[in-house]
Amino acid sequence: MNFIPLILVITLSFLGSFCGEGPPQQGVIKLRPDLKHQVITGWEATAQAGEHVSPAFEKYNDELFDRAVNELGITRLRLELFAGVENPTDYYTLSKQGKVSKEEYRDKQYIIVNDNDDPNSIAEEGFQFAHFDLTVEKVVIPLKKRLQAKGSDLYINLNYVAFGSQKGKFRYLDNPQEYAEFILAAFLHMDRKFGFVPDAVQVILEPDNKVGWTGDHIARAIELTSDKLKAAGFEPGFIAPNTTNAENAPKYIDEIARSKKAMSAITEFGYHRYCCAKPKVLRDIASSGEAHGKTTSMLEYIGADYTMLHDDLKLARVSAWQQYTIAFPIERDNGAQYYLVDDTNPHSPVLKMGERTRFLRLYFLHARPGAQVIGAETSNAAFDPIAFANEDGSTSIVIKADAPGTIAIKNPGTGEWSYSFATHRHGDGNGKAKRNASGDLEVTIPGSGVVAVYNQSAKGVQQ
Repeated sequence: MNFIPLILVITLSFLGSFCGEGPPQQGVIKLRPDLKHQVITGWEATAQAGEHVSPAFEKYNDELFDRAVNELGITRLRLELFAGVENPTDYYTLSKQGKVSKEEYRDKQYIIVNDNDDPNSIAEEGFQFAHFDLTVEKVVIPLKKRLQAKGSDLYINLNYVAFGSQKGKFRYLDNPQEYAEFILAAFLHMDRKFGFVPDAVQVILEPDNKVGWTGDHIARAIELTSDKLKAAGFEPGFIAPNTTNAENAPKYIDEIARSKKAMSAITEFGYHRYCCAKPKVLRDIASSGEAHGKTTSMLEYIGADYTMLHDDLKLARVSAWQQYTIAFPIERDNGAQYYLVDDTNPHSPVLKMGERTRFLRLYFLHARPGAQVIGAETSNAAFDPIAFANEDGSTSIVIKADAPGTIAIKNPGTGEWSYSFATHRHGDGNGKAKRNASGDLEVTIPGSGVVAVYNQSAKGVQQ
C-alpha cells in the first residue's frame, strides 16, 4: 500500500512539572514511509519457564503461556541443546530419581561423550534427550499451539550450548563433523518424536565466553552441518556469531565471511549486549548485516530494558530481540525473565509481569512479524519514535518519551486509532485516540516511558 508522510505533533498540554521528570516538552515527529528499513521477524524468549524446577509449574503454566502470547507478544523461542546430550548416561533422569546429585548433573551437562568414531553413523543410545524433550513438551508445544490458534506459528531457534571446563575433553570445535552429526541427531529426534523441527540453528552460544570458538570454527561447523541437514531433507537458517560482547560480533562476522559457503547459509547475525553495545558498535553491526544481506538480532541481555530495545532497533537495525527467559521462580526482578513466579505456596502460585516487561510489550505487540520499520524524524530528542508498517496495512508508532506530553497526530486518515502507554511514575493506561476540532488525533502520556499509537484498520493512513 502507498503511504504519505504523517505528522505527529507533540504539544504542551500540562501545567506545572512532574517530579524528577522535568516539565512537559514539545516536539514534532514526521513519518517517512518512503524510507524503508528492516522487517521484524519476531520477539524471542529462551524456552525456560520453571518447568524443571518449580513444583507449581502445572498450576501456572496455562496462565503464563496465554499471557506470553497475548499480553507480551512472544513469537520466537530459543531452544537450548546442551553439549552433554551426547552421552551414554542419562544424568538428568538419574538426578530426578535422586540417584545422582544435582551438582553431578550440572557437572555433566556440557561434557560430551562421543557416540562412536564414525560421524556418519548415529548411535541412538549415545544421545540423551530427556531434559530437552521435557522443555519441548512443557514449553515449546504449548506456545506453538497458542500461536497456531491465532493463525501464526512459533519460530524455533535451536541453540547449541557448551559452557564449563572443556579442557582435555572431547570438543565439537575440534571435531566439526561430529558437531554436524550432533545437530542432525537432534533434528531427526524432534522430527520423529514431535513432528516438527527448528527453523534455525544458533551455532554456538557466546563463542567468546571462554568456550574457545573462533569465527573459523563457526564457519566450518556451518559448512558441514548445512550439508548434512540438507542431505536428510532439512534446510534451517543459521544464526551466528551470538557473541557475549557486542563489539566482537563484526570481527567474528569478518572471519566467518572467509567462507562463502558458510555465509550463504547464515540468515541472521546475532549478538548479545553483555559488553560494549555503544552506538558505534550497534551501527557497525547494522553495517555488517547490510553488507552481507543478513538480518540482525539481539538475542540475550539479562536486565535489558526498552531503552536498549529502542537503540537496537534504530541503530543495529535488529529484526529479532530477546531479554532472556519466559519466566522463573524468583523473588528479585533482575530482568532475567519476562514474568516472575512466586511459588512459595505451590498450590496457589502467583504470576507477575516483570517491571521491564510493561514497556517492552508495547513494542512487541504493535510490531508483529512481517512489520517493516519506516522512517520517522523528530524535532525533539525527548520524544524518539520508531514507526512500523504492518503487513495488514495498519501503522504503529512507538515513542520513547523522556517527558510527559500530549501527542497530536496530524492527518491520520480514517479508521480507528488507539493508544497504550507505560510510565515510570504514573502507571499504565490505554484508550481510544480522540480527535480535536481540526480532525487530529490526541493521546496523552502523563510521564516518561513509552506510548504506542496504532490504527486498527488497513485504511488508517491517508492515501
